[in-house]
Amino acid sequence: MKKLSLLVIVLVVLSQLIMASPAAAGTNVPVGTRLSLYVAEIEFPANTPFHIRHGWIQPSTDSAIGIFDFALDVDGIFQPDAYKWFSVISGDPDYLSRIWVFNFPAGMTGTHTFTGHWYAPCQYAVDNLGYTGTCPTPNLKVETNTRSLIVTFVP
Repeated sequence: MKKLSLLVIVLVVLSQLIMASPAAAGTNVPVGTRLSLYVAEIEFPANTPFHIRHGWIQPSTDSAIGIFDFALDVDGIFQPDAYKWFSVISGDPDYLSRIWVFNFPAGMTGTHTFTGHWYAPCQYAVDNLGYTGTCPTPNLKVETNTRSLIVTFVP
């Protein structure tokens, strides 16, 4: 059963990669309208390009900066990001913007649930984000936030 599940996941990921338009492939540009996971439920035109982008903006003085991460699943299947948009905002301290972008150039049909997963180093999560789990090591990557958006794609 595990092998069958893995095969299905691999086939879904490959089909999404194949369906991406050549114009969008390799370009670090979000396509269409941004859909935010901070809304619970929306309707959106079917077969219309859109993107989802979320991540972290934090001071460069934070520890274990490389552990912070973001992932997106659609209907329980994790999606590959189109690209990561990392930049620095100069100041005292500097701020690091770390945003993951997921493009859907062909749009979608039907109703789907998009769930974002934010990850941080465990001790940082305890000290700053209200994480109540245990930390066997300070830099263990733990999920600190999850938000879901239900989108009904209408003709």
